[in-house]
Amino acid sequence: MMKRILMMSLLAASVVACDPYSSYEFKSGTPAIKTVSLLSHGSGLGFSGTASGAAWTMDVGCAALCAVVGSGTDPLTYFDPDVESAPMTNVVLFVTFDRQIDGAAVQTALDDCTPTGDWLGVAGPALAAGDVWQSCYSPGSATDVEGGSAVVFANAGAADGWGGSGELADPAVNPADYVFTGTVAGATVNVTLHREDVNGCGVCP
Repeated sequence: MMKRILMMSLLAASVVACDPYSSYEFKSGTPAIKTVSLLSHGSGLGFSGTASGAAWTMDVGCAALCAVVGSGTDPLTYFDPDVESAPMTNVVLFVTFDRQIDGAAVQTALDDCTPTGDWLGVAGPALAAGDVWQSCYSPGSATDVEGGSAVVFANAGAADGWGGSGELADPAVNPADYVFTGTVAGATVNVTLHREDVNGCGVCP
């Protein structure tokens, strides 16, 4: 339980904290992607991506869940079915840069998270009826070596933000990857989200 509380606290800080306004905020040139992370709304669990060159992979399955919750725990006990109808369906992707960027490059307006100029392309299983892919800019960061984030999620309302995000396909039914690509503020985004059916994970070894 302590691990879960710590993870939720860290993720909350990355979402809402005021940026420390370090020198990283004022870098010139093309921004670089510092980290890629994923938040599950239904469990409060967070996961980190792995970089290979310019491409990032977010691999979320039993092993990743157990690495977060620890041994002796069944990861399914973390998921609230009222928030997330199936594990790893109500999720938010954070693409965090090494500096602040112009939020207008990420979202159409302050109250509209439609991706600016259709910068975001997503290949993968269809979303729930009425949901579309959206991207908001978050200037907050957890440390002074990180900048803002392009926050990618599925939702029906452009002004709703990622707090009430919609759902991806259930990986138990369709485990195909989601691949997020595009160019924002000159930075190339290439992230593959691989999810597994985690209903049979059982207690983590």
